[in-house]
Amino acid sequence: MRSSHYIANSILMILLAVLFACNSKNEESASFNYPKTLSISGQVLNPQKADIKLFKITNEGRVGFADISTDQGGSFLKKIKLESPGLYLLSVYNLQEKLLILDGSDVRIKVDGKDPSGIFEITSSKEQEYLESFDSLKKAFQQEASQLTAALSNPDNKGKTNELVNDFRKRQEEKVKAFSLEKKGSLASLIISSSMLRVSDHLSLFEDLVEQAKLRYGDSPLIQQIEDNIELEKATAIGSKAPEIMLPNAGEKPIALSSLKGDFVLIDFWASWCTPCRQENPYLKKAYQKFKDKGFEIYGVSLDRDRDSWLNAIKDDGLPWVHVSDLKFWKSQAAKDYNVSAIPMSFLLDPEGVIIEKNLRGEALMKKLEELLD
Repeated sequence: MRSSHYIANSILMILLAVLFACNSKNEESASFNYPKTLSISGQVLNPQKADIKLFKITNEGRVGFADISTDQGGSFLKKIKLESPGLYLLSVYNLQEKLLILDGSDVRIKVDGKDPSGIFEITSSKEQEYLESFDSLKKAFQQEASQLTAALSNPDNKGKTNELVNDFRKRQEEKVKAFSLEKKGSLASLIISSSMLRVSDHLSLFEDLVEQAKLRYGDSPLIQQIEDNIELEKATAIGSKAPEIMLPNAGEKPIALSSLKGDFVLIDFWASWCTPCRQENPYLKKAYQKFKDKGFEIYGVSLDRDRDSWLNAIKDDGLPWVHVSDLKFWKSQAAKDYNVSAIPMSFLLDPEGVIIEKNLRGEALMKKLEELLD
């Protein structure tokens, strides 16, 4: 799943309260036994003449997995063959939806099929219990986000946008990290952390969470996917040689990242539709104007898919540096090579093309360039 904004970057879920590493070896090994058959049963209050939809959540979004029919009284029972544990979405008539972590345990549901805010109860595994429990933290984030919005609109906070947003991010990250560490060993801890945190900023945390989850679930596809992301992050870690990018500019001429070797280069992943990206542009312009003649360049990689929107944003924001895009949205090869899952995202390279910093925003970028070039 991809998200356009770092703050709103998410499928939100949870974790398992048992440290599986403390279980006996036999208990851990028993969980590897897949495929498993489980039952999804329950009652729809105020049923309609339509099926309940079960979707599997993948990197490409939701994929249809099963239709669940009810009888006239709203009762239902569906047997599901599970090849491996994973994340799913249950949609009841497109009125109510809930995320499910299916690990082989039976699922019991009670839901209102008429009222979008009606009852929706799920009884299943410990994984699901932790997924449900994360709602309280999610609500706290929403309240804090509302407070942030109000603070940003306060004239007294003019010029403090980045400071306030970064403080919000930091507090959010610390809460998610604490939650994940408390529940490590669960799929929920991996799902929650990977949807709320940048892997690049928390490599050791993710490696620990993966190691503990594998004790119970082995090399399941979901765990393997996160392991793959960790390896991608290592390839673009600070101290690594930046992967080459070769994309067309506005004139459809391919421009290689390596052609800028010799300067300090900021690779800026952004898009016209990304509000935080556009809010960051004035800070980039300020840094560019001050250091462009001292050995600093910006290589803007847009994740747009509409050419006019991309070019209009460059013009409207007055961005004079190098711009490239293959107009493939999140499927851009550059985004894949740099494991970009949220924007804005940036990488600062030294004159030899080695990554020396990541995600410097606002005045932090200016201060770093002053250290390097003043």
